[in-house]
Amino acid sequence: MKKHEKRVLFSGIAFVAVDGYIYSVNLFAYMETAPAYRSLYWILFLSLIAAGVIKLLLTKFRMEKYHKTITVFSMVLSSFIVLFLAMTRDAYAITVAFMLLLLKGILLLTYVKTGS
Repeated sequence: MKKHEKRVLFSGIAFVAVDGYIYSVNLFAYMETAPAYRSLYWILFLSLIAAGVIKLLLTKFRMEKYHKTITVFSMVLSSFIVLFLAMTRDAYAITVAFMLLLLKGILLLTYVKTGS
């Protein structure tokens, strides 16, 4: 890292500030964390995507029996991601993950209140 360089991970994109200019680096090129953390980032990110795809497929094929299970799994996984990112101290990634968890909670609460 250069003398006047700062790197931040935000929503899958690493932003690099060098001498007052901001450059973005995609997650594939982000190498500022340990390989184990990068692997866990990808595993958690992909598992959250997989949970969403499964939820969409369950909705499409009208399998209401498993909706509650996948919803609980998705909320627990999102909570775990927020806690994990807090432990790794990736501030902007924590913010994005927390906002997504909050949005997911609001949507779930709205869904439960409407009784659908």
